[in-house]
Formats: sequence, structure tokens, C-alpha cells
Amino acid sequence: MAEKSIAIVGGRVVPIEGEPIDGGTVLFEGDKIAAVEGPGFSPPAGATVVDASGKWVLPGFIDAHAHLGVHEEAEGWAGQDTNEMTGPVMAQVRALDAINPAEQGFRDAISGGVLAVNINPGSGNPIGGQTVAVRCWGRSVDEMVLREPAGLKSALGENPKRVYGERKETPSTRLGTAAVIREAFVQAGNYLARLAAAGENKSSERAVVDRDLKLEALGRVLRREIPWRQHCHRADDIATAMRIAREFGYDLVIDHGTEAHLLADQLAAASIPVVIGPLFTSRSKVELRNRSLANPGKLAAAGVTIAITTDHPVVPIHFLIHQATLAVKEGLDPVAALRAVTINPARIIGCAGRLGSLSVGKDASTVIWSGDPLDVMSRAERAFIDGREIYAYDYERHEGVFAVLARGRSEGDPRAPGRCPAALAPGPGPACSGRPAPGLLASGRPGPGPASVRSRGPASARPRPRPPPAPGRPAPPATGPGPGPGPRQRPVARPRQRPLPAPAATLATPRHPATIDAACVSHMRHISTASHDRGNGGAGYDPAFPRS
Repeated sequence: MAEKSIAIVGGRVVPIEGEPIDGGTVLFEGDKIAAVEGPGFSPPAGATVVDASGKWVLPGFIDAHAHLGVHEEAEGWAGQDTNEMTGPVMAQVRALDAINPAEQGFRDAISGGVLAVNINPGSGNPIGGQTVAVRCWGRSVDEMVLREPAGLKSALGENPKRVYGERKETPSTRLGTAAVIREAFVQAGNYLARLAAAGENKSSERAVVDRDLKLEALGRVLRREIPWRQHCHRADDIATAMRIAREFGYDLVIDHGTEAHLLADQLAAASIPVVIGPLFTSRSKVELRNRSLANPGKLAAAGVTIAITTDHPVVPIHFLIHQATLAVKEGLDPVAALRAVTINPARIIGCAGRLGSLSVGKDASTVIWSGDPLDVMSRAERAFIDGREIYAYDYERHEGVFAVLARGRSEGDPRAPGRCPAALAPGPGPACSGRPAPGLLASGRPGPGPASVRSRGPASARPRPRPPPAPGRPAPPATGPGPGPGPRQRPVARPRQRPLPAPAATLATPRHPATIDAACVSHMRHISTASHDRGNGGAGYDPAFPRS
């Protein structure tokens, strides 16, 4: 079967690695980008055409440091799998094994144009475990994985010092934390040496080296297969991170980097990137004393490669682009701001060959915005992952609509069992009405029942007409019970709301053109609702679960 072609035409195409193209076209062939062309390009015959006139077309954003799926929102203790704080060196644990892909945060990410994320363990341990880069869409994490492992998480500074200091265990100081890390690398180096010696011994009596998952993970860092993701805020901790990296010769990434601007020249000279943020937090601890929205601009101006992070759930992940916007307000170049949420994080997590820019051969993961994403009034209107539309914003309902995660085939595949071959726009007919099922509100949350979706229900449950009142007697109240054996019912008063007028740019085309995709999109029942996290470092900060 020929691969499905989709052509997004007429928008302002921002490829990131290249100049913007007004009236450009982005062509998908299957799950890859096949062309990025100017106004004169004609899509191939049979391609599905998506009119993006008046809109902006960009690659999906990437958050290079978050805790999606391992620190679930609104789940409390049950959804808290960020730190395995039963020992200071936990290089063997993997974020991959704790991710819940049904967490609400993944859908929040997509609604904010974030289509990929690097998920880290927390910062309670000097060495916290292996990170994983994933798409934000899939039934199981195995379907979502882009790169695993994508790095190894380590922490310097207040968090490990506090966690183990309160236990009166090593490390309880900054010098103790550095010693734990150095000792772990020495052991890993010895392990690699034993493996090499065993491999060189060709005799039948060569020694067998027992596997050690902890030292294997550290060995991947020493062999420069994955980067060392160093949590640190203060300039002195950043200097310690650089010192240890020089000693052992691995690739270093600075995470958070609150005071990285104080060492910007050294970081730039050593080509060490900084994943800076979160930027929407208060100065809730000593390490954050110099937190400022101006710091990303200072780093970028000095030649440091930066990526911006939400550290979700510290800052909600769909606010990623808003952090970039406010950093632009405080001096960050707008081009650098867009690179800080696209190609730069893609390079940091080792996925730049697939994501981060609109380039031929890369994954067809793209977002259509209503306008400039650095304008806080713009929104992500439609999102494509691997060439399939998985999200569209409904202006009438004022909420996003997600594709069905069907069983048996890839997500969003219209050929999957149970999918209805209709357009994204809600269409007629009982099987493809575009309305949620009775008892389910448009957002996917449980509703009050049939009345909330204008379902009449079975005849026995319908309100019965009242007989006329007897002469001389007042009519019964409108909300009273009706006669007969039916249940007592109080009609639900639902004021009809007029939708807000759509932005001018959205009026050029139908909200969901019927030519987009042969897929019936339904609302998904969310496993958990969005709520404000306890705020790692904020007023509700819980020292048992350090992240930022």
C-alpha cells in the first residue's frame, strides 16, 4: 500500500534550521517529512491538503528535562516514582520503567505544542538513574520511546546534601556528594578495565566478569555513549561539575543552571550546553537566589547552547513556550528562543537526526499554530506525530480533541479496529457524531449524565407531561416530581454559551477541513485531572521528592 501523503500548505513555515517561508508547504510521506518548499510547490496527486493560510507551521517543541509520567499530577503518593532514595548511587534505575503514558500531563504537553520530552529521575541522589527520550503520544511507553537511555542523571548542591544529611549518612555535604560521584566513576572505570582484560584473554581459562547494572550504566557515560545530566544551580556547583567531567572525560550537560551565566564564558569554551529552568518559580531556596528570566538571554549571548525546561510538574509543561516568551521579553533573541525549545533540546537528548526542525527525512512531527508561538495569545491548533494528526483545538468547545489510541495498530491509525472513517470534524450519524458518550463531558471528564449531552435516554426515564391543574388549584412547581413510576428528576439548567469569536487567521479555512485525515476523532477519558503540583521548591515544597 502506498504511503499516505499530507501537504500542509499556505502557512508561514518556520523550519528552525533555515529561513522562514511565507506561503510554504510541508509534505509528509508516511511518517517522514518529504519536502519543505516555497509558494510555487504543487503537492503530489492524491495528497491530503491541509490549508494553513494565516497560520504558523513549526516542528513540535521538546522539553529536555521533565518528570512526565514518573511524577503524576493529582495522584499523590501513588503516582510518585521520581526518586529511588534507598542509596546515593542509583545508576541502574531507569525512568523508562516508571512512566505512566496515561498521565494527564502528556495531553497537556501536546496542547502546548510539546510533542517530545526527555524524562529524568529526580535529584534526591548524587546519581539518580537513567533518562529516556519519548514522544508524548502512545498507548505504552515502548511505543513512545525515541532514545533509551538518553542520559544519566546526577545531582550536586542542596538536594542530595539535605536528603542524606537529614539521615546522618554520606553524603551530607557538597564535598561528600562530589566524593560519591568520583568513587562511582572509579569503580566503573575498573569494571570496564576488567571487561577489556577478559575480552583480550583468548585462553580457555579466562576470567568471567559478573554483570553489574550500576557499573554498566556508568560505563556508558565514560565511553561517551550518553551524556552526564548534572543537576546544579549555584556557580560553585557548576564549577565542580566541570571539574569532575574534565577528570573522567565524559560529555556534560548542565541542568537548571540558575547561576550558569556567571560562568558563561567557560561553558561556551568547553561547548557545554545548559538546560535552563524552570523559570516560573519563586526564589524558594538559597540556590535560586539569582534566578532571573534574563539569564537565558545572557547565556545565549555568550555563545552557550541553551534549552529551556519546565521541569514539569514544577511548571506545567504546556507553559514551555511561555517561559521562552518571557525570556525574550528580558533579552533573549526570538530566534534563539525558538531554537531553545526545538533543535537545541533535540541535540542534547540525542534525537536531532529525527526531531527539532522541519527537514527532509526527519519525523513528521509538526504543529500548526494560530500565529507566532511567542505571542501568548497564539495557540497550538493542530498537532501531527509521525504523520498522523493526533490533536486539534475545537474553538466551539474551547478545548482540545485527541485522536483515539486504538488497539492493534499505531495510535491515530484510521485503519485500526473500531475507528470510523470520517473526517476530524464532528460529523453526522450515531457512530461518528463527534460528541462524547452519555455521562462524558466534552473534555473527557465524567459528566452528570444524559442531560449534560442532550441525550433523551430511554423512554421510561424521560420526564412525563403533567396533567392540567384542577380548577381552583395552583399548578405544581416546574421542578417537582412527575406522575407515574419514573424517578424524581430535576431538569438540569445549562445556559447556552456563545463561542468566542475565532482569531481572524482562523476564519480563512474551516475549523477542521474534511480533507485532513480519514479518522474519527473522539474525546479521551483522562485517567487523572490536572492539578497544581506540590511545587518542588515552592510554598508546597516537599523535601521528600526533590526535582529542581
